[in-house]
Amino acid sequence: MKKALVLLLALLLAFSADVLAKSADAPSGGVRWRTYDQARKEARKKKRLIMAVLHASWCGPCRIMERTTWADGKVAKLTESAVVPVQFDVDKSQEKIPCGGMMLPPGACASAYWEIPGLPAFVFLDSAGDYVHQEVGLFTPEMMADFLEALEKETPNLLRELQAWKDSVAAAREGR
Repeated sequence: MKKALVLLLALLLAFSADVLAKSADAPSGGVRWRTYDQARKEARKKKRLIMAVLHASWCGPCRIMERTTWADGKVAKLTESAVVPVQFDVDKSQEKIPCGGMMLPPGACASAYWEIPGLPAFVFLDSAGDYVHQEVGLFTPEMMADFLEALEKETPNLLRELQAWKDSVAAAREGR
């Protein structure tokens, strides 16, 4: 009995040390979410994309990501350096955001404008609120970290290309 108790105590200590080591470099609470207005200002200032995370309370994969992916220290750090994160509950959020020339709640944008096929979804917007890209589905911490690392490297080129495209559309409208 004593040996079993000592073994159990040793396992608990080892597990606790592992958990503490993994969370030591994580910001408290994981990813630091912004409001949409904060995200637009920060994205403009830092020349980053906004990552709008769409979720719902009934979405099982969303709850898994909340406990794992968004709480992961590496993901939290990469999120801070690669994008400006904002999170919307598609059933509850009534904040109005730009969608196709209209101001709508995120849930309406997801179905009517962005055509999101499921949750969780990650919609990438420029600082003006214009749609750039979307990803859908459960991302493990490793998958999200890999995705954010690649996005961080490509964002400057992507933003330049988007601006060039917007400039060409504006010039075509003006008849240049």
